[in-house]
Amino acid sequence: IVMGLAPWQGHVWDQTENASGKSKRAKKKLTAETIEEPILKGKLYKDGEEGLKIDRSVMKNMPFIFRIDPDMFDDEGNIVRQKRYDFDDNDFRGISSTDEGKENASSDGQSDGSDEQLRSPKQLPTKVALDAISLASRMQTDLESVCMDFVEHFKSETGATNLCLAGGVALNSVLNGRLSRELGFDNTFIPPYPGDDGIAVGCC
Repeated sequence: IVMGLAPWQGHVWDQTENASGKSKRAKKKLTAETIEEPILKGKLYKDGEEGLKIDRSVMKNMPFIFRIDPDMFDDEGNIVRQKRYDFDDNDFRGISSTDEGKENASSDGQSDGSDEQLRSPKQLPTKVALDAISLASRMQTDLESVCMDFVEHFKSETGATNLCLAGGVALNSVLNGRLSRELGFDNTFIPPYPGDDGIAVGCC
């Protein structure tokens, strides 16, 4: 989720709204705010004041997305399971869940030309999604900073020339790219199976 949302930090969406009391439509700019203060900081290999600190204050007032976003519920309060946000700038609109299963072809199998009627409006990020982008971007930045420092420290301590990483964090490809490119290891290996499927490989 972090890698999927973080790259949208700094992107600007145009949202067209009806101007109050006018026939014209006004454009509103939507973008995720930047969280300036780090959430993660410090060193993983130190204790006390120099050790890792986690500031959870920025997250305390962030609601669960499914509990605040009214677009995710129908009139009966059931969660609507469909793609909620279209982060792309292309013209694809997608098919709304309410139109799933509708026939858009005539009895002879030919299209009846109603495709456009079945296409839902392009969805732009709501405040919940924008907050998630801000948080993801901050977490990605901090994760890279803490992990780069951690690996660089132990490379210096051990003189290792090869790097092997495993686990969920090790599947963060943006972080992996930096570790591989910037720290001077001869080889970098990241097993692509950090779950139970990796047990069989380990047993071999």
